[in-house]
Amino acid sequence: MPDPAKRATRTSDPDAKRTTRELIDEIVPDAAVWLKTPNSLFGGRKPEELLGKPEEAVLRNLVLGMKDGIFS
Repeated sequence: MPDPAKRATRTSDPDAKRTTRELIDEIVPDAAVWLKTPNSLFGGRKPEELLGKPEEAVLRNLVLGMKDGIFS
């Protein structure tokens, strides 16, 4: 069974080529502060601690959800 973490990215998706940090800067008001603030969604870790790590996918999905207006 294919690994969902390695699923192909649609080439028509304009966000596919943008880094998570670029998306955060565009979408999150006062991104610099948000990145340095511990967040319960990430086990109390700061969002900036996820950048460059496997958990960055969780952060990216959250930011893309915010962009699309999807909140849980």
